[in-house]
Parts: sequence; C-alpha cells; structure tokens
Amino acid sequence: MDRDFRRVDMETNISVLRDSIDDLEHTVRGIDEMIRGNGSPGIQTRLALQDQRISQLSSFMEEMHGLRRWMFFGVLSLLASIGWQVIRWYFQQPT
Repeated sequence: MDRDFRRVDMETNISVLRDSIDDLEHTVRGIDEMIRGNGSPGIQTRLALQDQRISQLSSFMEEMHGLRRWMFFGVLSLLASIGWQVIRWYFQQPT
C-alpha cells in the first residue's frame, strides 16, 4: 500500500513537472517571438532601427554644426566688410 502511494505521488510529481516544463516552453516561445518578431518587427529589428535613427540624427547634428560655423564666418565677414567700408568712407571725407 505504501508502495502504491509512493507510485501515485511520483506520477503526480512527474505530471506537475511536465506541466511546468510545458509552461516554460510556452514562455520561451513567447520570448523568442518577441525577440525575432515572427512576421512583425521584433526587438532586434526595433533596436536596429533605433540605432539607425540615432546615427542619422548624429549626422544631422554634425551637418548643423558645420552649417552654423559657416554662417558665423559669413556674418563675421559681412560685419568686417561693413566696418571696412565705414573706415574707408570716414577717411575719404574731406576735412
């Protein structure tokens, strides 16, 4: 009788382990689907897209810094040219 009880208890434990393994397998498949996407953008694809967007924004910011530098030099040379014209006009005035 004790032997039959142990056998039933062991079968119950095995059944519980099977259910736990099935649950874990279902969870792992769900995580795999989230990572790979399986037809829709997954985590890897989204990360790759975010990385691409970040690199594009970095390039854009570098271009804007370069443009700002050129605009600064353009305004500076315009002011220098106006200043030079004022100086020339002042010295060409009859005294």
